[in-house]
Amino acid sequence: MSMRSLLSSEKRYHFILETASEGICILDAEARTEYVNQRLAEMFGYTREEMLQRSIFDFIDESLHAEVREHIEQRQPGIKQQFDFRFLRQDKSNLWAIASTNCILNQQGEFIGSLIMLTDISQRKQTEEALLRAEMRFVNLAENVPGVICQNNS
Repeated sequence: MSMRSLLSSEKRYHFILETASEGICILDAEARTEYVNQRLAEMFGYTREEMLQRSIFDFIDESLHAEVREHIEQRQPGIKQQFDFRFLRQDKSNLWAIASTNCILNQQGEFIGSLIMLTDISQRKQTEEALLRAEMRFVNLAENVPGVICQNNS
């Protein structure tokens, strides 16, 4: 591969990472950030520089650390994981995301880090929570109304 095509390929991948609508980061084997794209920094409310070399645990509520450790321990070559997860933004508000993770292995097949892509679903989670609260209020009201409530489907 020529130097020109190598540089062209590197620029292409950098362009893809920086224009993705997903937040993308690379963690080392100790779960510290080695790379953060601009979208991820925006999602969390930090600059890219503020996020680099920090533990993933810095961006997660302490009550969820055990769950994250479990995900880390389950890492296996070739196994991709996808799950909804709640992170913490810089302002301590919740960032709900679909987290897609994949192991990064060296040439000897040893684990050296993880690639993580996050899709922000905070708005969806807020809507779901609002609907659940409305449903609970209705159930509570219906259970405490004297008499009978019925629905006419005509």
